[in-house]
Amino acid sequence: MVTYYEILFGLSVLLTLIYIFIWHKHFDTHISLIFAFIPVANLGYAMLAHSRDLDAAIASAKITYIGGCFLALFITQSIFGLCHIKIKSWMNVLLMSLSLMSFSFALTMGSRPWFYKTVRFEIDNGMGRIIKTYGFAHTLTYVVITFFIAISFIAMVYSLVKKKDVSSKTIILLMFPAAVSFLSYFAGKALPDGIDAMPMSYVFAQIIYLIIVRRLCLYDVTDLAVDSLVNKGETGFISFDFDDN
Repeated sequence: MVTYYEILFGLSVLLTLIYIFIWHKHFDTHISLIFAFIPVANLGYAMLAHSRDLDAAIASAKITYIGGCFLALFITQSIFGLCHIKIKSWMNVLLMSLSLMSFSFALTMGSRPWFYKTVRFEIDNGMGRIIKTYGFAHTLTYVVITFFIAISFIAMVYSLVKKKDVSSKTIILLMFPAAVSFLSYFAGKALPDGIDAMPMSYVFAQIIYLIIVRRLCLYDVTDLAVDSLVNKGETGFISFDFDDN
């Protein structure tokens, strides 16, 4: 079981390195944040599996919630950006505040009964595990994540139906990591003991986002053309795409 988390951590690092290699300054900032946060979260899962006492396990679990509390936000914001939906600054502040609130509660695990009512540690088949009962703040975190996913799908469906300046293929691709991440939060009980679906869903999200940014590189020639215009100041270009890409 420990190997499962080690492999997923290694894959997340590898995929982030690939993203860094193909990165362009015109990529959406929130996609970059997704690739930065996922290896950190997956490292937390690997550390939790290797933990040998309660304090180390709790510290590792707090690291995993960096992903749990912020990646849903970044996925939502990346969807807004790729769907060309502009939201007001105060809305962004509100969304960030919800994530910060959730993470603040997560940091209380082991010291307050808000996130985990009770918590104990055990080693099962060589892997460290936290046995816990959830508090009200954990339920609140689920509500926040559900809210993020809900507005993400509303934005994607709206863009698919109403917006003609957004690739339908890109929108469909965006639906996969959002749906898989959401389902993974609630899939724990259906999986064997010791297996958490979240780190796998994060790696899946990275793969989909690499496909998306690759498509952007292929179909959005403005990245290179704008650089050329800036450097030379005398070059113009026209781009035609008959596939609505």
